[in-house]
Amino acid sequence: MLALYAEDNPSIEPTKARSKGRVCMQNAKKSRLAASAPVVILIAGMSLAACTRPSSARETIAATPSNSTGLVREGAGIACSYNGATGPPSYPIHDIGKAGVPAVSSVDKRTLWLLMRYVHPSTLRFAYLQGRFSVFDAIGGPCSATPYSILNATNCNAIYVPFDGTGLIGAATDCNMKPRPWIPNDIGNPYGHSWTDYPNSH
Repeated sequence: MLALYAEDNPSIEPTKARSKGRVCMQNAKKSRLAASAPVVILIAGMSLAACTRPSSARETIAATPSNSTGLVREGAGIACSYNGATGPPSYPIHDIGKAGVPAVSSVDKRTLWLLMRYVHPSTLRFAYLQGRFSVFDAIGGPCSATPYSILNATNCNAIYVPFDGTGLIGAATDCNMKPRPWIPNDIGNPYGHSWTDYPNSH
């Protein structure tokens, strides 16, 4: 379950996230039922192709099967386009300081340095979501439909789904990992997995 995340409004109730993959699967089932009708199969194939068609006129990058939403190049970053909406661009952590990459404050750099002691930086990306410097481990690509934990958020259940193209921070029902060592007084989940067991740990 996902919810719009707002620290000043805890009354927001969780709502289901959109899933374009469900529409694509339904189209795939229809195409299999129409195996005896070549014309219908062609139409179904066109419908399936529309699932991956980028909606932005800006420079786009070919989508992979695991990233079926449109990838849009915005300067040095990559944004995600879905159903006419384009989210904020994200950038690899190792590009901080390069031309075309947004500046990062010394406080955020300090948190990031501590974070990288536990999470390998190879797939770490950052974006400014709702005006906040937000770091996530994009192990499924920059436009994955899988929710990513925002590793430097104040709340340990903060998540981001770049696929949607909304740029909104969401909230998971609970926290899966133990308290984050790089976040002071982090609550975490005392019974969760240790960060030494994190799949992309050092």
